[in-house]
Amino acid sequence: MRGIRAVARREFVALLTSVSPWSAATAFLLLTGLLFWIDARNFADFSVRAGADPLTRAALNATQAVVQPAIATLGVVAAFVLPLLTMRAVAEERRQGSLELLRALPVSDFALAAGKYLAALAVAALILAASLVQPAVLALAAPITWSQVAAGYLGAFLLFSALVSVGVTISALAPSQVVAASATLALFVGLVVADQAIHPGATGIARLIANLSPIARLDSFSRGLVELGSVAYYLAATLAGLTAAALALAADRRRG
Repeated sequence: MRGIRAVARREFVALLTSVSPWSAATAFLLLTGLLFWIDARNFADFSVRAGADPLTRAALNATQAVVQPAIATLGVVAAFVLPLLTMRAVAEERRQGSLELLRALPVSDFALAAGKYLAALAVAALILAASLVQPAVLALAAPITWSQVAAGYLGAFLLFSALVSVGVTISALAPSQVVAASATLALFVGLVVADQAIHPGATGIARLIANLSPIARLDSFSRGLVELGSVAYYLAATLAGLTAAALALAADRRRG
């Protein structure tokens, strides 16, 4: 455990002193903020038009109209920016020749992968937490259901966890940051495209792909539903990613 903390602390400092996490944070907050503002403006316009109708006014719900779609899009935006966080995890260490120095420490390959993962996830969690200012500002103008917000952000954090572990694995396999970022982005965007292309009533292979999509599973959390099956899915995906990253590091070690 001490080895994991040491690797995580070193990687966390390295991330905060590099450009890529700040670029990821800027892109994530700008994109999510823009989408949130569009939904909030549309809700405000509709509220004004519905003001004369008491039945319509009573049915207005800022959480469902603004917060729920905003949370659902967190995964889509994350697919485009998280590769900036994970691309350097191992690939940059290998390029700089510092990977061998890390291996000289008394840590296992799994501990090395876990430390890299925890550092990237910590930065991702800080970026996600910063986006909470959006529903907080909305709450000043309209009542929102904070329990639904909490469920949505729990799902987003679990999704980030799974995606970060996959990104670290790809970085462990890639020869450079550029290759790692490109491969991770291609995979994540592929997940987004598959999620958007599959009809909710699809069956067979399409339905299987939808059930396996980590981004699609965020929808239930955005509606305030914490499904234990989805929680277990995200945790299993995270563990599988860490295991794959450790195996990639072990294979790289054997190759010398």
